[in-house]
Amino acid sequence: MLRSASALAFSLLVSSFASQVQADGAPACPMGNLLAGRRPVAWKEPRRDLGLLTDEAVVPEGAGWDSAPAMILDKAESSVTWDLGEPTIVTAMVIQADANDSYTVWGSLDGEAYHVVGRVEVVPNHGLRMRTLELGGVTTRFLRVGGGAGDGFYSLSEVAAYCQKPTPFPSQMRVVDAPAAVVIKPWWGWNDSGDSERLPLARSDQRCGARKAALAYRPNHSSTVTYTSEIR
Repeated sequence: MLRSASALAFSLLVSSFASQVQADGAPACPMGNLLAGRRPVAWKEPRRDLGLLTDEAVVPEGAGWDSAPAMILDKAESSVTWDLGEPTIVTAMVIQADANDSYTVWGSLDGEAYHVVGRVEVVPNHGLRMRTLELGGVTTRFLRVGGGAGDGFYSLSEVAAYCQKPTPFPSQMRVVDAPAAVVIKPWWGWNDSGDSERLPLARSDQRCGARKAALAYRPNHSSTVTYTSEIR
């Protein structure tokens, strides 16, 4: 009984100390994914359910950039912002996004002044691909992801942030079905090597002019040019 009472007293002392540390302004460092199930508090020109980004579900590597589980960012300046609730240490992030674009991460303590804390870069191959980002223990309350740079067609399918980096890293997440990215060889990329090039057409308002230009320059090929919005 005495040992139990002592253990209880020690536990209360530790709890009290931890509360005092937080009260003194030290940043929080909880376990697990800091963004799991958390809804954004601000966003700029995204499409689809914002909850898709923090549902701890990823698509198979190489899934189409505009698959249903992904959120589309309509412009390069599009972004999504989360509030962690209090100043929190963030050491690492996991972002699944369109492979041929880079994306910026900003942090802010007050939700007004933001500064860049990291960037995930372009990776090989097509479709949605996972990237990890080491932040070195930045303290922030607000996290913002966006600022796509690449081919002009941007998407994110999952964003996770950690103070205590899990082992293994990245940790395993639920995988949801999504079709693989489609890669079609355009007529100007045909050659004897069998190499494939992506057709850089994805918006209906660009297709007409591009089609006219393509048909005006068709060197010795009689095959039909194929256009699709799914090529990434």
